[in-house]
Formats: sequence, structure tokens, C-alpha cells
Amino acid sequence: MLSHDQTASSNVRLPGLIPLCEDAWQSPKVAVLGAGGGIGQPLSLLLKNSAKIASLSLYDIAHTPGVAADLSHIDTRAVVSGHLGPASLEACLTDASVVLIPAGVPRKPGMTRDDLFNTNAGIVRDLVSAIGDFCPKAMICIITNPELDVSKLNVPVMGGHSGVTIIPVISQNSKINHHPQCKFPPVSNIDICHLTRYIQCFIPPGSATLSMAYAAARFTFSLLEAMAGGEGQVECAYVQSEETDAAFFSTPLLLGKNGVEKNLGRGKLIDYEMQLLDAAMPELKKNIQAGVDFVNKS
Repeated sequence: MLSHDQTASSNVRLPGLIPLCEDAWQSPKVAVLGAGGGIGQPLSLLLKNSAKIASLSLYDIAHTPGVAADLSHIDTRAVVSGHLGPASLEACLTDASVVLIPAGVPRKPGMTRDDLFNTNAGIVRDLVSAIGDFCPKAMICIITNPELDVSKLNVPVMGGHSGVTIIPVISQNSKINHHPQCKFPPVSNIDICHLTRYIQCFIPPGSATLSMAYAAARFTFSLLEAMAGGEGQVECAYVQSEETDAAFFSTPLLLGKNGVEKNLGRGKLIDYEMQLLDAAMPELKKNIQAGVDFVNKS
């Protein structure tokens, strides 16, 4: 058995993980902040199975030593370390090339969306501040709702992070990383849109975590491939944008050595998708303003 600070002895790849030319660059350290949670644990498992990663550093306020020890029994390349509590953030983050943040709390009974936002925004704010202190050049990926949809449908998911702001662009469902075009059953765009937005409603206790973890892992593999010099890596992400009159917007992005190389834009939307976009804008702008106000108060 391997302890959590031992190097794994072999390089096992799960089917479907993107191969990397390992001579292209020095394999990086990847940190997962929130590794003990419902998304963080399966995400860490997927990352552990990738030959792209030399060091996998796991942080949370609970469970991470056990998660790290458990993952270290998997005989793949990444050396796993577990870090518990704010005092361990420096050790977790130092020399990290990519930092993933699935940290946060799920919405609980009686909690308003504003309550949830303020709690999770505070968590992310503090973690990003630590990244600025200990690995300021790292790529930062924050996990949020649309990534659920990209992983399931191979469809660009534009707009924002929840509800009406999520815009599945079904007409462009072969746009991401040359994946085969998805074949949908004979249902309407409205049905597919509703399923894409609200699939978490059918999953107890009300949050889709496994598909989000897979989507986050896929995004990470594409980013690592691009950082190593690989071309043509396209993924959707919610970034500062000029695609609409909203300051931030999710669209397909071409990734490169320094992160986002080019925003590929909305493309040509069908009439139904334009209706979704128009309906999304008021709520999206409201969400963005809430974020700006939070930062200004912090």
C-alpha cells in the first residue's frame, strides 16, 4: 500500500482520459480546494487517474487526510497530499500550476439564494486571496453549475450559472473539442433546455455532483493539454466578456499556454436560443451586480 506522500509506481490511464505527450513539459502540481465535498472527492479521483498530473494537493476544512490516503492506494503517477484547515493553505498551494475550487456549501432548507451567494462568495474570496499569496501565477478554475451541462450533452452552455441564465446552445452541439455531434431523442428544444437547467432537481439531496466533477476534470485536462502546447483545446467557461452587454458571460473558449487564448463567441444562434438569451439577460446582470457589490464591500 502507498502512503499519501509516496510516489505511485505506475501510470494507469482510465479509458476516455485525454493522453498527453509527457515529454512536452514538466508535469504540474494541481490543487483542489474543497476536496472533501460532494464534487471535490470524485473530481480528485478523476484527477488522480490522469498521467498529466505529477502532484495532486487536496485541501478542505474536513476529511482531506482520509481522502488523500484513500486516493494514494491508486497506483497512478500523481503524488497525493492532504491539507486540513486554513493554516495548511500555504503548503497546499505553493508551486501549484492549476487550482480548482469546488469549495462551498449547498443550499439548505430556509436558505435564500442571497444567503447562499454571500456564504459561498466569502469562501471563494478567501481562497483566491490565498492563491494570490502562495501561487499567484496559477490558473484558477471555479466550479459552478453550467459545467454539469457541458459534460452531459457536449453542448456549449452559454450565459450564467443558474436557472434562466443557463443557455444550452443545442444548435452548436458539436462545437466543443471536436466531440461527435450529440443525437437527441425526438423531444422539443424546450424539454432539453429544462432538463439541462434543472437535472439537479431529480438527484437526492438536490445537487448534481458527479457529472459536475467529470466536467471539471475534463476542463482541467483540456487546460493542461493547452498549457503543454497542445492546440485546439476548446471548453466553455464563464469569464469577463464583450459578447453581450453583461460584463461576464459563458461561451466556448480556445485555451492556450496562458489560459484563455481566444473567446470563440456565441456563434449563430437559432431563434429559440435568442429568446433564451433575451430572457436570461436581466437575471444575469442582477447576478453580476451582486458579485460586484460583494467585492466592493469586502
